[in-house]
Amino acid sequence: MNGKILRVGLAIGGGTGPELAEIFERALHELAAREKMHAEIIRSPREYRTYGPIAALTSAEAARTTEEDAADYIRFVRKLAADGIRVAFRTAFNAQSLYLVRDELLGVKVEPMRHSDGELLLIRDETQGFYSGRNDQPADPLRIRRETLFSRENTWRVLDFSIENAATRWGGREHIDRIIVACKFHLLDNRFAQWVHDYERERSVRIQLYQPDTTNRQLMRGAFDGRTVLVGSNEWGDIMHAELIARFGLGHQEERCARNFFLHPDIAGFVEYQTVHGSADDIAGRGIVNPVATLRAAARVIEEFAGSPGIVDAMEEALGAVAGENIATPDAGGSSTNEVVDAVLTAIMNPNRRTQEDLLIVVDMQGDFLAADGRCAQLGLIDSAKTSALATRVNRLLDAWRATGRPVAFTQTIANGIEVPPTLRERNKKSGRDGWLRPGSPGAQFCGVSPRAGEAVFAKSGYDPFLNPQFEIFLRRLQPARLVLAGAFTDVCIDALARTAFQKGFRVAVVEDATLPLRRGQAEALDFMRSFYDIETLALADFDTAPRG
Repeated sequence: MNGKILRVGLAIGGGTGPELAEIFERALHELAAREKMHAEIIRSPREYRTYGPIAALTSAEAARTTEEDAADYIRFVRKLAADGIRVAFRTAFNAQSLYLVRDELLGVKVEPMRHSDGELLLIRDETQGFYSGRNDQPADPLRIRRETLFSRENTWRVLDFSIENAATRWGGREHIDRIIVACKFHLLDNRFAQWVHDYERERSVRIQLYQPDTTNRQLMRGAFDGRTVLVGSNEWGDIMHAELIARFGLGHQEERCARNFFLHPDIAGFVEYQTVHGSADDIAGRGIVNPVATLRAAARVIEEFAGSPGIVDAMEEALGAVAGENIATPDAGGSSTNEVVDAVLTAIMNPNRRTQEDLLIVVDMQGDFLAADGRCAQLGLIDSAKTSALATRVNRLLDAWRATGRPVAFTQTIANGIEVPPTLRERNKKSGRDGWLRPGSPGAQFCGVSPRAGEAVFAKSGYDPFLNPQFEIFLRRLQPARLVLAGAFTDVCIDALARTAFQKGFRVAVVEDATLPLRRGQAEALDFMRSFYDIETLALADFDTAPRG
């Protein structure tokens, strides 16, 4: 140990909160030890209520309990800040209490979202709006009157913070391409809009003020390329968060952690990390809660507050390695929380225990493409003797590959109704291919090969598996040394996969005698990919005695 001490607050809600708190403590201590420092965790003495217990109370009891939990947590955060502690991790508790906390302490939630054209810095204003209001007291059993406050002071405070945070992240204000505010300002007379316009003049910045539905249309059009600061009302952000994660291919919402910055002058700069998922009361105590968001939070706390660059990347590499070994909680097709935590911390504490491995991807070995009675054969597009020989060679490759313990994935084209773009449907009708690859049909099933339990299968609606966002998420976690491609067809789906993979930074190899072209000659198709995608070409013989790694 180098004598450095990292002090972190920890607040625990019910449900799966106690389980996640133990994971956070363990991860923080082990990661701190890895960085040769000591972690000191200061727990709140109170366990905060989740919605389940609150729902069993009368309205008066719920209101009182909500206020009590909020007041206690506010005292806890203020005490941490007074003691010089700048960060806390919190598991989920009842939203009504949390929003009272954010209202009092002036919270903003910051979530950077990288995408292919830049980065969106999503900043959710938790200081004002419907979520920050209070219900009338005493309560009327037949009506609810909720009071919420917007202020020029809070609006400007949030904008100042947002622009400064983006400038720090991106290396200066000159690197911010646009600033957008998404708020239902039409409901606020003309006052909110005037505050924003006054801010523009006072601060000499340009702000685009949109209604939330306008913002959504712009997002769907991909209009916000480059580096965009998007300040949204908390209600809108809550709804759009999952959509943005899916649109940008950023994984699963329940595996993300978020940061809340408190802007109240008494504790300005205090940061609270949280898991994005809720308390999951229904699975509490069963040892199956997904720990990924909590592990990520521990790594981010160490990197940001203990000055240990690289620990976040190391955590992502460890998560990728574990995902590649098909170790997961039940929501991702696996078993227990402890199994995942043990595997991830082992991987991050022993980074040299394994090297990056190649990933074999078996492409579209399906009945409509390859079977003697499949659609391609019926149209005279393939020679079934050649496709049968292909299946034999791909199985030989699979046997050799699996013997080394390296990962395998499969792609499968599925014509799944509206997910198939109209251009493809129109082409299929013109060419006599309408009705191919229907879900559950023999033509959509694997032909000549069979994925084993634990081997990933990615459905796609067109040629390229990157059309399925989960495919890239899988690759980013696994971080393979190369993508080794086999299957059908060299000049169609294999070419499409290789092209996108190359442009996204993955190295690609094609097993020449375990692939088959549809229209071009094999040599021509491979030469094209060598010239434009810098692929390697391999042979089956390379794998009969292939070493692991």
